[in-house]
Amino acid sequence: RSYDVLVDALLGTGTQGSPRSAIVSTIAAINSSQRPVLALDLPSGIDADTGNVLGTAAVCATHCISFVGAKRGLYTGQGDHHAGRMVVDNLGIEPDANILRACHVRDLVLPAWEPRQRQAHKGNYGHVLVLGGQKGMSGAAMLAARAAARAGAGWVSVGAQATTVQALAIASPEIMAREVDDDSDLEHLLQRATLIVLGPGLGKDAWSERLYKRALTSGLPLVIDADALHLLAAHPQRLTQAIMTPHPGEAAVLLGVHSDHIQADRFAAAAALHERYGSVVVLKGNGTLIAHEGGMVLCRYGNPGMATAGMGDVLSGLMGGLWAQGLSVVEAAGRSVMVHARTADRLASRGERGLLASDLSENWQEELASCR
Repeated sequence: RSYDVLVDALLGTGTQGSPRSAIVSTIAAINSSQRPVLALDLPSGIDADTGNVLGTAAVCATHCISFVGAKRGLYTGQGDHHAGRMVVDNLGIEPDANILRACHVRDLVLPAWEPRQRQAHKGNYGHVLVLGGQKGMSGAAMLAARAAARAGAGWVSVGAQATTVQALAIASPEIMAREVDDDSDLEHLLQRATLIVLGPGLGKDAWSERLYKRALTSGLPLVIDADALHLLAAHPQRLTQAIMTPHPGEAAVLLGVHSDHIQADRFAAAAALHERYGSVVVLKGNGTLIAHEGGMVLCRYGNPGMATAGMGDVLSGLMGGLWAQGLSVVEAAGRSVMVHARTADRLASRGERGLLASDLSENWQEELASCR
């Protein structure tokens, strides 16, 4: 039979468990048809809440029209890969209707950011302290520090080991780098800081633990990433003035589970991290989630070109740089995720392969000004 488009309406949002064999066979036929596929509401075989494949097969649609609201599973996990190009039609139903409350996504929406006043000076925009940069891991601290500076922080300092300090002096003269060899070095840095970005290239040895423990008792707001997350997992505690930025592997360590468990339900994992640790949680990955006291939001932006080393370091530096400028903790987390992802999408329009973490911080001024 001749046809130009296939319409997938096999399964709906209430589907649970693996599809029956006849449905699996039909899904396989659809996927091998080499025709455009329009999925109605969601691709058959995809869990509307988690984005996971139910069983062994799901329709790979080229387009999907989601009715009433955007099902959250279509923007995270494997959902967006199977959905293709997404369109939402609310069918005239008000967005606060009861049906929207359970399984539909809350978008990350940001308020306008006021322009700087003409008489502003660097003291108005905070002092970010990056703690990390152990020998052999200088790049992580350098990426975070440069990102904080590119975010608009008034000052950026780095407390690190000697090799990182030397590298920063050559590569980034705008960054104030100091070797942390003893407690007095660290205290000098803490006295001047507005907040701390803790973890990029920190390591997990005695030097690392000393910096980590002192940062936690400093009373300063914290952006906690990378190695610092592993140290937190070893001695869990609730941190109210903090943003945690785990990827799924780090989230698994923090919750004491396998990373597959995190990916099986990213929404539940983000909520569990917030409940256990008290901080704002940014669960990175496809469909980055931000969990906080007021609920949870999802970022629809980002692309596979971001799957490269250093992206997390740049995000944590950006987050510190924005938070230091006086944003609320939730807005700093949200604006950072949005700027990071949308910059990556713009740059990836030329191709996803070859995108570097430093490309983002060198090119996000447009997104800093416009992201809403």
